[in-house]
Amino acid sequence: MSGHPDLSNPPCQYASRSGDDNDESAAAPPHPALSPTIPVASSQLDLLKNILLIARHSREPVCIACGNDRVCLFNDAFHELLDRRKVSPGESLDRLLGTLWPRVADAVRSAMNGVPAIVPSLPFSLLKNGKQDGILSDFVCIPVKNAGNTVFALYCCVRRTGQGNSPPENTSRPPDDRINDNPLLDNLPVGIMQISVNRDILYSNAAMAEMLGYPPGLIPENLDDLLPHSARNLPENAQFWCNLWHSTSRFSINLLMKHKNGTYITTANDISLILDAGGKPAYALFVSRTTGKDTTPFSPHISLFDPLTSLPNRNFAQTLIGNAMQHADRSGKELAILLLDINRFKLVNESLGHELGDELLRLVAGRLKSALRKTDTVIRMGNDEFIVIAEHIRQTDDVRQIAANLLNTLSQTVRLGHHDISISVSMGCSLYPKNASDIDTLLKFADIAKTDAKKAGSNMIRFFSPNMNIMVLDQLLAESRLLRAMDKHEFMMFYQPRLSLKTGRIAGMEALLRWNHPKKGIVSAGKFIRLAEKIGLIQRIGEFVLASVTRQLKVWINQGKTPVPVAINVSSMELRGPKLKESLQYLLQETGLAPQFFEIEITESNLIEDLDRVRQTLTDIRKMGITISIDDFGTGYSSLGYLSSLPADYLKIDSLFIADIVNNRNMASIVETTITLAHSLGMQVIAEGVETAEQLQFLRAKGCDQIQGYYCSRPLSPSGLETFMQRIGEKNTGYIHRE
Repeated sequence: MSGHPDLSNPPCQYASRSGDDNDESAAAPPHPALSPTIPVASSQLDLLKNILLIARHSREPVCIACGNDRVCLFNDAFHELLDRRKVSPGESLDRLLGTLWPRVADAVRSAMNGVPAIVPSLPFSLLKNGKQDGILSDFVCIPVKNAGNTVFALYCCVRRTGQGNSPPENTSRPPDDRINDNPLLDNLPVGIMQISVNRDILYSNAAMAEMLGYPPGLIPENLDDLLPHSARNLPENAQFWCNLWHSTSRFSINLLMKHKNGTYITTANDISLILDAGGKPAYALFVSRTTGKDTTPFSPHISLFDPLTSLPNRNFAQTLIGNAMQHADRSGKELAILLLDINRFKLVNESLGHELGDELLRLVAGRLKSALRKTDTVIRMGNDEFIVIAEHIRQTDDVRQIAANLLNTLSQTVRLGHHDISISVSMGCSLYPKNASDIDTLLKFADIAKTDAKKAGSNMIRFFSPNMNIMVLDQLLAESRLLRAMDKHEFMMFYQPRLSLKTGRIAGMEALLRWNHPKKGIVSAGKFIRLAEKIGLIQRIGEFVLASVTRQLKVWINQGKTPVPVAINVSSMELRGPKLKESLQYLLQETGLAPQFFEIEITESNLIEDLDRVRQTLTDIRKMGITISIDDFGTGYSSLGYLSSLPADYLKIDSLFIADIVNNRNMASIVETTITLAHSLGMQVIAEGVETAEQLQFLRAKGCDQIQGYYCSRPLSPSGLETFMQRIGEKNTGYIHRE
């Protein structure tokens, strides 16, 4: 006999047959796909085939019910319970069980929902001859799940319980947490263990006992008894088991387990984590096998979980992503790696304190877990960076939906201390195997996509594309060109005057760095200053700006002109470093220039990063006689309340607020209030980006002190500034009369 049997034949096609005992091809069950009545997806065929093989060799009656229609296949022992003249494989389970169906229907529905059930004391003799013979049996219904944790079949078996004369009760009950001995698990060629939350071994099958050298049923009572002594009762080990159910649904790991003879063998373990009906940890199910080769065992000394959020950490990431990639290979679906971080988390952390920063991380971790599907996993990689492993991805829209759920959940306002905080994140995504076939490249591509998402704004997601790799190459080339720009003297200074609204005279100017790019022409600092910080060029640029401004001031003084103060922009890295104060002190001592000629201008966002150090640095600089300006006010987290604790002389309102003050009443109100409160704190107010006479009139009426923008003058080269001053009538004694 060869090939697959004809499923239309009434006799059970999985029974042992004379002459076929040694013929593996003949003994194998037919492939379910050959039967048009078996509604099983192709990805489930191998699993179903293995279950049918187990059923064939089981001595107890076994029936496999497939799909929502519960189409049945069964072994010879089950066939013996039935009237062979009336039934054949392919019948539905309700038709197969006939008069017993009403008694087992609830149990079947329970199993279809993923919960095993047992109906005790049924008279199966009714199915064969319509009469009760006094022999009663239990009907056991076990759900069979695919890789997506979805029930696609039922493993139904009949167990003899003894004799009885009273009619059976129509009851069904789910089993307790402990798995009872059953031939299905004992016939499996792999070790099975059921482990409680306390690491007690609730059940082990015959294969597990044999693997570790124990007689069936005599395996140790606690998992710790199987692990090396160094791994017992360690806090890391306890934390590992405590956190498993709150971080992932399944994973694989190698463990050293103690053989009965005292030696340790390396086992490969697939672990599924089961929750009870209330969503609380119930037990872990181990599927174990020996590796057959030396492997690196799990070390309990390596922390796999983040103590702050109880999420898996960077040490566990490779294992979890690797497992998910294997699942994707088996299922034929894609895997998405979502890399995200909290925008401006460092600012929140420094301004509100590390305790509230930690609370924010715990809250974000909780929201991530609540927004994900059961098959997804979230990892904290470090600081404010998280990874979401999203499995079973059929199309890009699946990932977009997952990302939308995450963004919607995270963006809800949170209360930290006495502060209401809005959370925004940037998210990058790479797909396996579409974008890459190894873990490191997947993470790298997700990070590149995340960087692109940050450029697009808050709460954005970007999918990796090969064009992004080209952009990264372009960035590397830009870094190289920027490094050469300093050596080739391509940097130059421009100056933009500020107009006093009280006197109508020029009251100061801002020094603006420009890059005279050989191909792109004049490039503003905003286009390259972040890149300069990234590649470590910012200190040299800062020294260049300070030296250039000092040199220009001395030129004007030598020409008999009296300069106005020049504001110099300082980056966050310079502000937090020790060399800024040293450079300013050295400059004043060596040149003899008055400190009143200099202003230090810092952006609002730089204030919150290491606030105490920034405050001390600004205080020291101000003691030298140099004035301090706060730039771009209104674009960050700060408020006038905490600015009162800073040694600042000028407050510059960002151009975003000025642009619409004539037509937008709300914006006008904000600007007016800012001017009033800044004056109450002893600060003068400078409005940036003034371009029209109407804006000028509004600001003058509200008491603004100075304006800066194209309505006064665009940024000018030193020679252009001289022409400008001559045009507005500043002659003879200098460019500008100081206030």
